[in-house]
Amino acid sequence: VSVGQTGPTDPAASEGAGGSEAGCDAEEIRGSAGAKALIRDLPRHAELYWMLIAMLQRAVGERASPKIQTWAPLLAMVVTDLAFSQGLVAAMEERDEQHIKHSRFAEACTAVIDGYTRCLPPGVGC
Repeated sequence: VSVGQTGPTDPAASEGAGGSEAGCDAEEIRGSAGAKALIRDLPRHAELYWMLIAMLQRAVGERASPKIQTWAPLLAMVVTDLAFSQGLVAAMEERDEQHIKHSRFAEACTAVIDGYTRCLPPGVGC
C-alpha cells in the first residue's frame, strides 16, 4: 500500500475530517518517510468531489447546498478527474439544457469558483 492511497473514500468519514488528510494525524504524516509522496500525490476522485462540495457549501450555505449538490456530477465536464459515468453526466446535462432560464451547470461552476475565492487570504485575487 502506498502512502498516497491512505484516507477514507466514505463521505461520512471524510466529512468529520474537515477536508484535511482524512483519517491521518498531522504528526503521523510529518513523521512518516513517505510524507513527501503524500504531499505530491494528486487528490483521488472522492477527495476531489468532497473538496468541490465544500466549496459549494461555502459559497451557497449549508441550507441551499443540497439543491446544488444534486447537480454536482455536471462538474465532471470541467473537472475530468471526477468519477461519474459519462451516461449520468450526459443525462444530467440534457436535463439541465431543458431549463432555458436556469442553468444548474453554470450555478455549480459559479458556486465552486466563489467558494474557492472565499478561501483566499485578503488582498489576493484570482
